[in-house]
Amino acid sequence: DLTAAFGPESFDALLCLGNSLPHLLTPKLLFESLTDFASCLKPGGLIVIQNRNFDAVMAARQRWMEPQAAHEGQVEWLFQRFYDFEADGLLTFNILTLRRENGGDWKQSIQSTPLRPLLAVELRDAFQSAGFESVILFGGLTGSAFDSSASGNLVITALRARI
Repeated sequence: DLTAAFGPESFDALLCLGNSLPHLLTPKLLFESLTDFASCLKPGGLIVIQNRNFDAVMAARQRWMEPQAAHEGQVEWLFQRFYDFEADGLLTFNILTLRRENGGDWKQSIQSTPLRPLLAVELRDAFQSAGFESVILFGGLTGSAFDSSASGNLVITALRARI
């Protein structure tokens, strides 16, 4: 509860990046979170949300994402991310991590977490219901146009309604 921690109307802007909202597994939790965000913003305050474009993921059943690699000193990591499509409409987001030090043997681990694939229309409507206006959808943080079938991300900007 951000309002309890910081007080009402404390911020000019809020950022929610890194696909955080899909961890809210029910419409009620999404609405509660967005209304909490709205109450923390000054009237006219800006919110920016960045999520994966689940419209494209769900329509094409895009299970796999590009592998990623990282290296720091003598430690090397490889990451493979993928979804399992569950019968209840949720996704299980899996991250397979391979790690090795000093060129030694690879060690592996997997982390899985449930996600609710939030579609653009649902998010737009939820923002409006939670007291936001001027809700705009983008395809990325560069401000590109949102294409539900092709954009990799869904970025939403909105303003807290002025009272």
